[in-house]
Amino acid sequence: MSRRWHAIDGSFDYPQAAPAMTLHFSDLLSADHVHVDINASSKKHAIELLSDALASSLPDASVDDVFHALLERERLGCTASTGGVALPHARLAGVSKPLAVMLRLNTSIDFDSTDGTDVDVLFGFLVPLENSDDVVRDIHRLTASILNDELIDELRAANDAVQLYDTLLEGEVSATQFYQT
Repeated sequence: MSRRWHAIDGSFDYPQAAPAMTLHFSDLLSADHVHVDINASSKKHAIELLSDALASSLPDASVDDVFHALLERERLGCTASTGGVALPHARLAGVSKPLAVMLRLNTSIDFDSTDGTDVDVLFGFLVPLENSDDVVRDIHRLTASILNDELIDELRAANDAVQLYDTLLEGEVSATQFYQT
């Protein structure tokens, strides 16, 4: 049995039977929140781009609010995973429900990842300040379910945002079924 990496806290464990998830990527983002061939010159610039995309869905939060929340969380520990994927995330006032955006960069950037791999796939997440452990657990499982080389390669090969989004949802379903067995 292979072990799973936990994107939120950087720990590993072995998959076990778990309660069914109630939150799915389709609950967090739409194809409109998936962006491909994005130019980012640095980690900070990528976080700025994520902030802009996330703030566009928030009537009560500014781009600066989102940027500072993501940057503050990043200072606590790098949110880059392995294999060229980063998962910046934060809790923020004014967020009524969890939301996400995805960026696929046209050129990978240094993100201070633990494996030294440059990042070209980013998922940005925001959750309300007051959030249940169930929601945090579900987001944790979602990220773990997609962090496999085969799916990430398929996301990189997608021709446009709609194909990338569809690939993500299909990958989540198959990976989640495996994770819950």
